Amino acid sequence: MRFAGIDKANIPPKPKYEEGLPTVYEPDQYKALLAAADPYMRICILLALKCGLRDQELRHLEFRDLNLLNNTLLVRASQNADSE
Repeated sequence: MRFAGIDKANIPPKPKYEEGLPTVYEPDQYKALLAAADPYMRICILLALKCGLRDQELRHLEFRDLNLLNNTLLVRASQNADSE
C-alpha cells in the first residue's frame, strides 16, 4: 500500500473470522421437520440432507443440474456470483 501513498496507520485491522461448528440435527428432529413440511419443502429438505447441500447451494439449484441418466447432481456457483 506504500506505493499508493496510503499510510499503514489508516488501514483498519483485519476482521476476525471464526468458523463455527455446523448444527447437527438428531434423527427425531429432522423426522419432525419432514412430517410438518409440505411436499415441495419435503423434497428440498431431503435433497439437502441426502446430498449434503448448504443453504446457498440449494437455493441456486436448477432442474438442468439434475442428470437422471447418470444419477448425478451438479453443484456450482450461482450465475450471479461474479456480480455479487
